[in-house]
Amino acid sequence: DFFRRALGDCDFLINPIQKEDVIQKLLNEGYIRDESGHPFHVQFTKPNQDLEMHFDIPGIPSGNLGEYVRTYISDVLTDSIVFKNQGNEFYIPAPSKHGLIILLHMQKHMLTSGIGIRHLMDWCYYVDSTSKEDFWDKELLPLLKKIGMLKYASIMTLIGNIYLGTKCPEWVDSSDVELADSVMEDILLSGNFGRKDRERSSGGLFITTSRNN
Repeated sequence: DFFRRALGDCDFLINPIQKEDVIQKLLNEGYIRDESGHPFHVQFTKPNQDLEMHFDIPGIPSGNLGEYVRTYISDVLTDSIVFKNQGNEFYIPAPSKHGLIILLHMQKHMLTSGIGIRHLMDWCYYVDSTSKEDFWDKELLPLLKKIGMLKYASIMTLIGNIYLGTKCPEWVDSSDVELADSVMEDILLSGNFGRKDRERSSGGLFITTSRNN
C-alpha cells in the first residue's frame, strides 16, 4: 500500500434505458449538470464532487471488432458482482470485463487528452490483484489478442512492473523495456499526472481514422 491513487472524477456505468431517470435523481439531489453534451457520459458536479454517468463505454473500436467487444460486455451490468469496502457495498463489473473496461478507458485517454499516473495505476494494480485468476487465460488474453490490444496491455503492464513495482505475468514481453520507457516518457510529458490536456486531444484527431471514430 505504498501508493495512494489520486482521485479524479468518479465514473458510474448505467443502463442507457435508465439514463433520464438517473439524471433526474441527481438533479433532485442538488447536483449541477454539465451541458457540454459528451458522447459517452453525462457529468454532474457538487463542491468537491465530480460524477460521470457513463451510458456507453469509451474506447470501443468501430467496425466488426467493436461489435465483438460489445457482444462480450453486453451483460456487464447484469453480470456485476458486489464489492465491499470499509462497510460499504456497491456493484462492480465481473473481473474479466472490468479489466477490459479499464484498458479501453486508458487507451482512450492516451489517444485524446493524455493519460496520467492514476490511469496507469488503475490498470497495473488491477493486473497485480487478479494475475493468478483463471479468466486471464480463458477469456481476457484471447480477447485482447483478437481485438489487437494484447501488445498495448503488455507494454502498460511492463511499465507498472518497472516504475510501480507491480507484477509482471508470463504473458508480458519483458524485452520491450525501451518501448516501455518511451511510453512512460509520453505519460509524464503529456498526461500531466491525470489533468486533461485539450491540445493533446486536438492532436489525437490526426492519428485516428476520423473525428467520429
